[in-house]
Amino acid sequence: MEDLQILDEDEENYQILSKQDQPDIDYLKGLKETSHVFLTVNDFVIEEPDFRDFTEEEFIEYMEDNTNEEILKKFNNLNIPEDFRSSMSNVYKSKDGKNSIFIYFLPTSTQKTNVGIDVIKSFCKLIVLLGCNEGVMISEKPLTSKSRESLESSNVKSYCPRDQVYNVISYTDDMFINVVDHCLTPEVLKIYSGDELDTFLEKEKMNKNHFPKMIISDPIAKFYRARVGDVIMMKRKTGNRDTLINEQIVYRVIVYGITKKK
Repeated sequence: MEDLQILDEDEENYQILSKQDQPDIDYLKGLKETSHVFLTVNDFVIEEPDFRDFTEEEFIEYMEDNTNEEILKKFNNLNIPEDFRSSMSNVYKSKDGKNSIFIYFLPTSTQKTNVGIDVIKSFCKLIVLLGCNEGVMISEKPLTSKSRESLESSNVKSYCPRDQVYNVISYTDDMFINVVDHCLTPEVLKIYSGDELDTFLEKEKMNKNHFPKMIISDPIAKFYRARVGDVIMMKRKTGNRDTLINEQIVYRVIVYGITKKK
């Protein structure tokens, strides 16, 4: 196997790293592109270029020249290691100015095993230190059951206004995909929550308890940051090869889980 020589500036000597130890830049660029789709559909401001037409070299150069220094300071404060993957992390503000979200690409060196509770604690501390009220963590390895439970519990508080809820989401790399452009994904038209939901239900004389349910871990609910108690309005195409395809408006109420009837 051919080896590469890379300068270790901290120790001022050379280390030999095999090609398999190098990050897959095209793969990481794809994750960054998906994060832009996520931010776009959720109405966050993106002050970064569209990376789809970037070469690997251009992407590396941009990330190295535009790393968020404030995030690096917080990494150092919490003794979080840095690598190219974590340099893709950034903070974004919503277009209405009410929310800030931290997109966190978990450093590879912290993922020798499944993501444990200590990593989750550091992630939550980063969200607070960076002045955000939401966070999305993308990791190579899955979360442990305890870590997953700690994150899921924070998304159950549907009684709080959206701009006051401390909301966190986690993805593994293979599950962080662009569901928006998938041929089977209904078009999400609106997510109703809080007072807006109450007004909508009263005006339309609807009861959300009569709507079909969608669990909070559903790919659509997750990608659109829906929370328990929210109602999603979607446009869905129906039909089969023998009938005309029609479009219809459907509603789903977000629930934590669905209890099977005995």
